[in-house]
Amino acid sequence: MPSSPHCCNARSALAGGEPRRVLVLAIPDWGVTPFAFAQSRDTALVAAQIDAFNAVCREEATRAGAHWVDIAPVSRERGGEAEMLVDDGLHPSAAMYALWSALALPAARAALRGAR
Repeated sequence: MPSSPHCCNARSALAGGEPRRVLVLAIPDWGVTPFAFAQSRDTALVAAQIDAFNAVCREEATRAGAHWVDIAPVSRERGGEAEMLVDDGLHPSAAMYALWSALALPAARAALRGAR
């Protein structure tokens, strides 16, 4: 599994060198979408790969002192609903982004305060 140890460092540089001002969101699980089903994707494999990738990202974000927001669970719970996707059946709609934003808001507020 490829890792990007410099990801948080690069974001920290953009945040004035302060990783506690960085927000890192998980990759959503697209395996529950109509697109994935239409492509006959192995949803369990997609979920496992996303979980593995997100675990690395969570570890790196935490180690760097950044804020981690796990949006994968809500993407799994609601990602197959038509109103949560745009017409291509893969990409999130404004409704899904609103759910993710609500999840990220506490961490975003903490990041803006420079808190960890």
